[in-house]
Amino acid sequence: MKQYKGTLAAWALALLFLAGCSQTQAPTGQSDNGGESAPQAEAGTDQVEQTTPEEEAAEEQEITLYLPNDQGDAFEEAKETVLLQPQNIVDALTGHGVLPQGVTVNTFEVDEEGNLQMDVSQEFAVGLGSTGTTGEAMMLGSLVNTLLSAYQAETVAITCGGETLETGHNVYDTPLSFFQLP
Repeated sequence: MKQYKGTLAAWALALLFLAGCSQTQAPTGQSDNGGESAPQAEAGTDQVEQTTPEEEAAEEQEITLYLPNDQGDAFEEAKETVLLQPQNIVDALTGHGVLPQGVTVNTFEVDEEGNLQMDVSQEFAVGLGSTGTTGEAMMLGSLVNTLLSAYQAETVAITCGGETLETGHNVYDTPLSFFQLP
């Protein structure tokens, strides 16, 4: 009888183990009840991608990117769907060759009136300063117009590394509104 109980206990443990394994084998992004769940790490990795509360609250949205035309005298509009986060907007503009590689958003705020304040890395100031006056207007206008459109704001103040944005052509120490080109 002892041997029978031992075998029965072994089978019970095996069934519990298998039942537990079947619950953890749900497809990535799906829970056992078919609903959505948080993304899981890829097989063979120990890390799960971390998100901030702001990223979790962001929604995918179709935004209008304002891209310089070939002549550098007007903006062309392109629609793109992104998670509505400032870094994603910067990355989209970088992907279109408008902003220099490596530009990161240090801080981003929306004040009570709905105006924007964004501090970016020095790569933006360096890239902006390395263009002529037309290139500067096109690069800055692309960023400003895209942000204002995406967040439905009137102005955006842009700083670099916590300092006033300055180039060889201009000092940007006041909030900027939508760029209208002649």
